[in-house]
Amino acid sequence: MTEQTLLIALVAAQFFVHSLGWSMAALASGRWRDTEGQFAAFWLVLAIGLLLYVQSRAPGGTPRNVSSVLIDTLEHLNLPLAILVLFVGGLVNLLQLRLILVRVLQHLTTEARTDALTGTANRRGLMRYLDEVHARSLEGDHPYVLMMVDIDHFKAINDQHGHAEGDRVIKRIAQALRDGLRVDDFVARWGGEEFCVLMPRIGLVEARALAERLTLQVAASGQPRVTISIGVAEAHAQSEVPEAAIRRADAAMYRAKQSGRNQVVNAVAAIAV
Repeated sequence: MTEQTLLIALVAAQFFVHSLGWSMAALASGRWRDTEGQFAAFWLVLAIGLLLYVQSRAPGGTPRNVSSVLIDTLEHLNLPLAILVLFVGGLVNLLQLRLILVRVLQHLTTEARTDALTGTANRRGLMRYLDEVHARSLEGDHPYVLMMVDIDHFKAINDQHGHAEGDRVIKRIAQALRDGLRVDDFVARWGGEEFCVLMPRIGLVEARALAERLTLQVAASGQPRVTISIGVAEAHAQSEVPEAAIRRADAAMYRAKQSGRNQVVNAVAAIAV
């Protein structure tokens, strides 16, 4: 392979990697602008390489115009430094492309685990985190609690005020849960008007106190007025799988609704194995 051919191949490869990088960045929705500045290195390296090439084509530093450079491109072999710079530039662009791909994957992963309406986690995101908390509990960590939260009479809200208002109520309750719980508590939209809250490093008594405070805060704020029913279950990692604790919390939540709503009910204890 001649030096001229290698130079052309390197320039073409840089353009390809650069274009591929922009395409990958565009897939990252609104986050592609975060990588905009990184592509300045591509143009800088390419410009340096071409300037070195022009200099190599002009002994003594005599100015060369673009047309003469293009005409002489395939006629001379004195280009090692320009080729080296373009080769290094290609490596830089590959590193940039790798960084963009990592960011794209992180963005897509976050979207896959996030509820679009409320910004909380969705069921998939909750179950992934729940598996981690459950594993730590099995290793002797502190116990954890699961709460199932349901908006009372939500169908009536949709019927009387419309689905747009229903969506606003769901977002309002999601925000109330985030604001009213501890920093480490994990709020997820379980489906429809129902939420699941994972509370690591806490016992049933303290979790119930937080749940009761939440019901009072929600009932006393916002229009239209809404209330919530909550089922609380302390998980027993040694004797049940995470899904069993969720089912117990869910059953307790339905008992809260059947008992008049706007209240907290403890789940029945797990059956020892």
